Amino acid sequence: MRAHTLTITDPLVIGPAQLHATNVPEADYPVWSAATTYTLANRVIFGGSIWEALMTSDTTGATNIGRQPDLTRDIWWQRVRPTNRWGAFDTRHSTDTAQAGGFWYEIDAGYSVGAVHILGMTDCTSVRLRLTDPVDGLVYDSGELAVGFQPDGGDWWSWLFGQLIEIDEQHWTDLPNYPGARLRIDVEGGPACAVDTIMIGQIVTWGRGVERGLRLPRDSFSRMEEDLWGEVVLERRAFIRGMNFNLLLPNSQLDAFNRFIDERDTVVMFWVATDRFTSTQIMGYYTRVDASMDYPEDTPVAIDVRGMKRN
Repeated sequence: MRAHTLTITDPLVIGPAQLHATNVPEADYPVWSAATTYTLANRVIFGGSIWEALMTSDTTGATNIGRQPDLTRDIWWQRVRPTNRWGAFDTRHSTDTAQAGGFWYEIDAGYSVGAVHILGMTDCTSVRLRLTDPVDGLVYDSGELAVGFQPDGGDWWSWLFGQLIEIDEQHWTDLPNYPGARLRIDVEGGPACAVDTIMIGQIVTWGRGVERGLRLPRDSFSRMEEDLWGEVVLERRAFIRGMNFNLLLPNSQLDAFNRFIDERDTVVMFWVATDRFTSTQIMGYYTRVDASMDYPEDTPVAIDVRGMKRN
């Protein structure tokens, strides 16, 4: 039996053209200047990223001056990470955006935004989403949603005596269709307020449903070994969740699905196999897609997804 059609958030790449305004400064390091001579390990900001100088001069005696980082990458400069302003939008790396008390972004997507996902919140107390159309005004307001530590259960005993668990992500998939609307994201929190990922995009659905037998693998990077005296040494480290499932795809969707998958190789998306469980909703990339054309009307497709979030 099938549980849920496969739902994917196809992300928008957020860059300077989409970012209208924010209160997150870009002051991690000095801005790169073509007139400055840089030495080994100097760090600068260029194009929303932090770059580190790989050398002061080369074997010919030429110095590191006027070497634009993106044009001399891996020769004179090495990209370290995005700046703090752009950290939450870099889905390919474990980077975040942090600012005491919280921060906000205003984004002009250029198309109708269907979904927003905020993941990896630390020391956050509330988040709020608003869409403002230039003609119709405010068309969506989520209100301030409380996040942080909440009881692990809805009964009175859990609220009074139960263990508190951290709610570190929020998802919106019901945004109205306003292609010209401006999206505002407000995050409030304490002195260590930070967000690992903000993903914005459109929702696409595939197939008649995800088959039973979905698997949730977990890759652990913890250290487990024995010392010289035979004692077991355990050191907890990060782990990454994944998801393996079979999708029953109508043959009428087969070509379009294959084009979609081909164009999104190495693209991090938000995958929802079923919304009954948070464990079956993963931000990640596919590692294998295997279609078997066994039936005249439908094609079973095996999909492996590896998560990006290190827990």
